[in-house]
Amino acid sequence: MQINDYYFIIDVRGDKRYEYLSRSLREMGYDVYEFDADKERPLNDNNDNIIYIFPPAAKLTAEDAESLAGASKVFAFTQSSEVTDVFDKKGICFFNVFNEEKFAYKNALITADGALMLVAQNTEIIFSDMKILVVGFGRVGKALSKIFKAVEARVDVLTFDRGECAAAVLLSDEQYGSFENVKFDTYDVVINTVPARLINRHVIAKFKEGVFLLELASDPGGFDKDAVYKNGINFLYAKGLPAKVAPASSSKILLDEIISYLDL
Repeated sequence: MQINDYYFIIDVRGDKRYEYLSRSLREMGYDVYEFDADKERPLNDNNDNIIYIFPPAAKLTAEDAESLAGASKVFAFTQSSEVTDVFDKKGICFFNVFNEEKFAYKNALITADGALMLVAQNTEIIFSDMKILVVGFGRVGKALSKIFKAVEARVDVLTFDRGECAAAVLLSDEQYGSFENVKFDTYDVVINTVPARLINRHVIAKFKEGVFLLELASDPGGFDKDAVYKNGINFLYAKGLPAKVAPASSSKILLDEIISYLDL
């Protein structure tokens, strides 16, 4: 198969990352079609040449999956078992981008870059005077700790995972494995990366005046939003940050994964 035999069908859905991705693939000489928009698509012939690309927001139904060309390839994020069963039945090769560690870590770095920008915009002190609490120490938590330490902020980590708490020793000033002993009223910034409602109204009541809360986790997030708004705290929900702050860079890491998988 020649590399220029591939046809790409991309679901953009208002996501600028995928607009950049479409542009890059066209510049590489490929035919690119927009999902559910272009009528003339290369279906039925050489379906293993057809590449579908869906953004994180795309949660396909079994009916959606049935409409895709058999023996094609699909790049997307986590889908339901009903959808993956249809993929198997139709001989569709499903590539779950989110499961790729290299992609996930690169995406975490972009998220951390965006968080740095948002913290600078929403606080009135320099980083070296700043005390930050990062809740969670997965990929994004690690990237946050690294980037904020690089600008000389004090970074503490709160995680309930013993392994993560131990790893945090290398990238943070103080590590907490529980709420006990955490002095919440000393932090200028609190960043949550855990998609679980951990920071309830009792904790929020302890934050000092002028604190900035940044939510990076997917729904339901970690902060009790009702308590946050009731207390008039400066709060920002920044779900899907890479697409918002650096769509061009985000599209590049996705393109790198596709190039690597297809051996372009």
